[in-house]
Amino acid sequence: MAPSSSSSSDTYTIVVLPVVDDCKHTQNAFCDPENDPKRFLKDASDWFEKISSNRCRLDFILLSALTVPQNLNAFSIGGGMGPPPHNSQSLAECVLLLADDLLLKSLIQASGNLVIVSPGRFKPHTWHIPNGGKPIRPEEERRIECKAMCRRYTLVPEKTNLGMLAHELGHLLFSWPDLKWPRAYAKECLMAEGASNDSGDNPAEPCAPLLHRQGWRDELAIERNTPVHALNRNNIGVLDRDGKKYIVEYRDESGIDAKIRQEKPRLLVYKLEAGGYPKIIAIKHIERHTAERKLLGVVAPFLRRF
Repeated sequence: MAPSSSSSSDTYTIVVLPVVDDCKHTQNAFCDPENDPKRFLKDASDWFEKISSNRCRLDFILLSALTVPQNLNAFSIGGGMGPPPHNSQSLAECVLLLADDLLLKSLIQASGNLVIVSPGRFKPHTWHIPNGGKPIRPEEERRIECKAMCRRYTLVPEKTNLGMLAHELGHLLFSWPDLKWPRAYAKECLMAEGASNDSGDNPAEPCAPLLHRQGWRDELAIERNTPVHALNRNNIGVLDRDGKKYIVEYRDESGIDAKIRQEKPRLLVYKLEAGGYPKIIAIKHIERHTAERKLLGVVAPFLRRF
């Protein structure tokens, strides 16, 4: 099987809407000029461009803060994920009912992708709007064949960070799941516990199976003579064996082998479970190798254990 190649670029537009209230939360720290929200969103866009090998672009539409009449704490039971009506679903519905022309037009441009930034006792999460979503256009402006809907939303607290936002955008834009990995490996993937690396300022990339599913990595068939150094940051190794699919990912170097003056790559090996979700098998440091060491020989001992 020849390596596949994907060079297309997808652009996702996202509305970012800070909210405040007239009661307790009259200010939103996200909007503070000292926090430079435009710079923060630009950094988030650059991060996705980098981890996608320039195949994903995010365009954020940052709007002015919207004031809701209720105390925002009325929507924050369970961090915003409690039972209705005291949850963020009710807040999202309230926001859409209060939407002015600018917000409506922005949501249409963003295909309904909405990030709400709120002060108060909220935890970051992505959730659906009840009853299949809410129309963005007023009833009289909609056509049966062209219904603009807001079906899901992300909510992040006002003091968000890159990892927090990236993790939730993974849910919102790409339907990436939360991954429950063993503690030894959990920091390796954005959708496990890697969003919190360096207090969220330096999140881990999504793992190779998620990157591959988005078309952000080329596919390299692992054959008998495939060398270790055929792997790089822009591809993943794929191996089908006994009806099971394995993925091998190059992450970074664990140092330089002084004798041969070559990097010692760190490899992650995954087995895809039913549904395509990855179970990590092992982190492998290639301590002694030549440029022609065979990749199959490196990973085969791990596969025999599963």
